[in-house]
Amino acid sequence: MKNLIKVGAMLFGAGLIIFAVGFLGHGFQSINIVNGRPQITQVEKRSLHPAKFNKMDVNVSYQDVVVKQGNDYEVNVTTMGDDDITSKVVDGVLQIHQSNTTSPFTFGIGSLPADKLEITVPRTAKFSDVTIHSNNGDLTYTSGTVDNLKLSSRSGNLQVTQTQVTKMTNLTTGAGDIRLVNSELNNAKLQTQSGDIRGEGGQLAQGTLNSANGNLTLQGMRFKGATTLNTSSGDNRIENAPKDAGYRLTTDSGDNKLFNRKSTEKQVIVNWDAETRLDLRTSNGDNHVE
Repeated sequence: MKNLIKVGAMLFGAGLIIFAVGFLGHGFQSINIVNGRPQITQVEKRSLHPAKFNKMDVNVSYQDVVVKQGNDYEVNVTTMGDDDITSKVVDGVLQIHQSNTTSPFTFGIGSLPADKLEITVPRTAKFSDVTIHSNNGDLTYTSGTVDNLKLSSRSGNLQVTQTQVTKMTNLTTGAGDIRLVNSELNNAKLQTQSGDIRGEGGQLAQGTLNSANGNLTLQGMRFKGATTLNTSSGDNRIENAPKDAGYRLTTDSGDNKLFNRKSTEKQVIVNWDAETRLDLRTSNGDNHVE
């Protein structure tokens, strides 16, 4: 038994020495399991400079996607291993697709970068249609003016910052949060199953916000037309709300608070014939307007 322990200790010590030599020679390594076999992979980065485009059609599997403003049109891809991503411009449409729909199982020692697709566009660029989908990645969009914007992810977070959408907005995620920052959205449809929706500054015109299990919070925003906030088991909150708008607050088992008035009634309606109307609905939460 003592000999077995001694042999084990020697093997453990040898393993530590090999690890130290490997780390000093190559640094932290990541490992992908491909077809049941471990493979050491390196971070790969590549940059593309596409022709001018005014539409985007992006469909990837597990990458985070970031659209930002810069000086020129550029696409940067950061991945752990083969990304299998193709990019081209056809009739003014930037088409980025990924044929591999399975995210690799990756582990390593140390901090590993996330797979990311970064699209840079000029600050003066305007787009007619932008559609971006990632199965599991986060989507962040910051880019001036666009007519129609559609972002979707099964489990990632969505964020729209300093963007004006003139016609139609559609943001959908299964398990992620949705955040709006200083953006103006027309005909906005925001949907999340288990995440929160938060808006900070900017404007909503004809908006519908839905969450099955999350909270909906809008702070310092302007509103036009009818806007609906609907959640099943979360709270609705509007801060710095317009006092001249019409309000309808409905809850099955919570409280309704409209400015200085707090009520345990299931529904509170004030100034509902106003041009701007805010409809707050929840089944198991509270409605707060202040």
